[in-house]
Amino acid sequence: MGLSAMGETVREQLLAALKGASDEAADCLLDLLSGLPQKDKRVFDRLVRHFLGRYERRAYFASLLARYGDAEAIPVLEEALPGADYADYRALLEAIEYLGGTVSKQRDFSGDPDFEKLKQQR
Repeated sequence: MGLSAMGETVREQLLAALKGASDEAADCLLDLLSGLPQKDKRVFDRLVRHFLGRYERRAYFASLLARYGDAEAIPVLEEALPGADYADYRALLEAIEYLGGTVSKQRDFSGDPDFEKLKQQR
């Protein structure tokens, strides 16, 4: 039986487990919560809070926000674009597009180590 079949009970249990969870445990719990079919403002708020507060995992939380599927995340993701390195920028761009947004202004990543490495591989 999958988690989604367990309904609201599993969501409440996962949300309760988030309180006091380590960062690694929170990553796993939010991964599970982002995949549940019914939307819940508390889940969205937690995803955004972790996206904003855990810079080192920005790409991961962008992907969870995309999977969660709430277009309200688009402005939050867009605000992170200017300061993102190439790898995070790509993850943010993909999440924004997945949620139905568009990014018209492309940045120049010349000199970014990840960008330069990919450019050499092509």
